[in-house]
Amino acid sequence: MFRLHRDKFRASRLSGTRGLRCGVRWGKTVFARRIRVEVVAPAETRLCPLAWLDSYAMRSFTGRAAFDDTLPVVDGLLEVSFRVDLEALRSDMEDWMTRKFGQGRPIILQLVESRRSGDSS
Repeated sequence: MFRLHRDKFRASRLSGTRGLRCGVRWGKTVFARRIRVEVVAPAETRLCPLAWLDSYAMRSFTGRAAFDDTLPVVDGLLEVSFRVDLEALRSDMEDWMTRKFGQGRPIILQLVESRRSGDSS
């Protein structure tokens, strides 16, 4: 059942259709924090591809419940809850992405919390 729901969610994201997930319309904030994720390379820094973020979010669970509170939004952007420790998330994502996409080279990420419009802090 979970796999079927996950596959429908992935298919709707890939096809560009808009829909409902957990009662929240696309384009609305799901989690309280927005994290910009960049891949740091010697020649350039670029946004982490959505396919990589999605692969991390859809993989088997880490055993750490806080990482379940991550939602890829677009290239280079994750929404996360306050339970997520950014340093632990960065380390876990680097490990996963190095094994999955690194082709023998380490993937180095930079995670920066984005300020929301309307924040006064």
